[in-house]
Order: sequence, then structure tokens, then C-alpha cells
Amino acid sequence: MSSAARAFGRVVIALDAPLFGDLAIHVAREIASSPALELLGLFVEDTRLLEHATAPLAREIALSGRDRPFETSRLERALRAQAMLARGTFEQAAARAGLRHVFQVARGAFIDELLRAAADAEALIVALGRSDGARIAGLAALARARLRGLLFARETESAGKPILAVVQAASEPGEPLQIAARLALRVRSPLRVLPAAGLPDEALRAQIAALRRSGIALELLPPAAELTPETIARHARDVSLSVVLSQDASIDESLIETVLTKTRAALLLMRAE
Repeated sequence: MSSAARAFGRVVIALDAPLFGDLAIHVAREIASSPALELLGLFVEDTRLLEHATAPLAREIALSGRDRPFETSRLERALRAQAMLARGTFEQAAARAGLRHVFQVARGAFIDELLRAAADAEALIVALGRSDGARIAGLAALARARLRGLLFARETESAGKPILAVVQAASEPGEPLQIAARLALRVRSPLRVLPAAGLPDEALRAQIAALRRSGIALELLPPAAELTPETIARHARDVSLSVVLSQDASIDESLIETVLTKTRAALLLMRAE
């Protein structure tokens, strides 16, 4: 990790979808280990799009409904315009939050560039648009990054909907539950807790009681016999965000694909330190 990343808790925000809400800023504040937080806004010019544009059969549909040969120069201009829009949105949001921030444009394969940027960061935030369903399987590969936090934000955040904290094991440091609770307080949302079966009741009850005393509206769900990706997705269908402790890459990839495909909830994966 570079000296700059050590001096500042760096969080990378992927800006291919130019709109992201306050949740991304709140999560960045919670994840970063250093109070001197730095946001890196990254716009990736995906080279695969440019490669497709040069294919002999590539066509473009105009607003009139007529098709025409795809011009690489037109795509280049469109990408530059998107980058400028993303930069403006990002810098305004970071400035409102009073956070140190930088903006970069990278060119390459989207996932590869995100992994490269994340290698020097504590966390990565990817904003998903409404039309991003087809590439969710590819995004699951981001589970390979050794990050303290990985957030998949959604295009629209559901104000007032619960935040789900998944408590999987007695050995957890309590981080997913505590981070979910602090986010619930920040955005004034109720907190929903889904524990695994067999957790020590005393320790969990003590944490739940303390959170309720802090003023959080909290619902403790019945323990789940198995916390599979499908189980978590089922409980996440009507929430705004799910907070889950990272397991291994294969489990995390399945969780990412399942929750993002079957729900409209954002997903935050936390890794125990």
C-alpha cells in the first residue's frame, strides 16, 4: 500500500453509473479506519465497448430509428461526456460532505481496473443502475479483492426501509451489526437483525438491548438454520441495505450474485480484520 493510502483511509467509488446517493458517503465514513478519509472517484472507459465499435457489423440506432455504421469517434466523445458528468456529480457530493477527494479516468476492462484501484484502498463502492442486471455475474468477481469493505449501492435508495444485519457466528467481532446500527442511526432507518441458529443468546441479547437503548427501532428475526445466499436474499427483499460478514471468495461471489439479482437492496460485505 502506498504512503498516500496509509496517510488517508482511501475508498474507491466506481462512477460508471454517475448517480449515487448519500448512503455511499455514509458507508465510506464507517468503513475507513482513518478519520482522514479520501475518496477516489474512478471512471472506467471500458475497452470492450471500443472493441465492439470497431467490429465490421457494429451498428448504431439513431433517434430516428435508422441504423448507421458505428463510429468509434462518436463513442469516444460519449464516454468523455459521461466522465465529465460523473466527475461533476462525484465532486459535488464529496464537497458537500467535506471530504478530501480525487477523480481519475482509467481505460481497460471494467472489473480489472476496479481490482487494480482497490489494491491500494480499504474499500470499494460500485453504483448499480437499473439496467445493470446483465453484468452482476461479472461484478461478483470483485469478491477476490482483499478489501475491508465492498459496497454495491443501488441507483435509488429506499428511504425508511430497514437495514438488515446478518450475524453469522459467535466469533464475529460484531462489526456487521455495529456498522449496520450506525448506518441505521445516520439515515433514520429501522434495523433488522438476522442471526444464525446456535449463537450464544446472552451475548446477542446484550448487544440488542444496548442498540435499543440508543434509540434504534430494532427487529430481531428468528434464527436461521442455514444462512445461505438464498436465505439472506429472501430476508433482504424489502430492505434498503444488507450488511454481511465476508466469508471466502466462492461464498461471497454466490452471495453477491444472488442478493443483487433477486433483490433491489444494496449489499455491504465486511471483512473481519
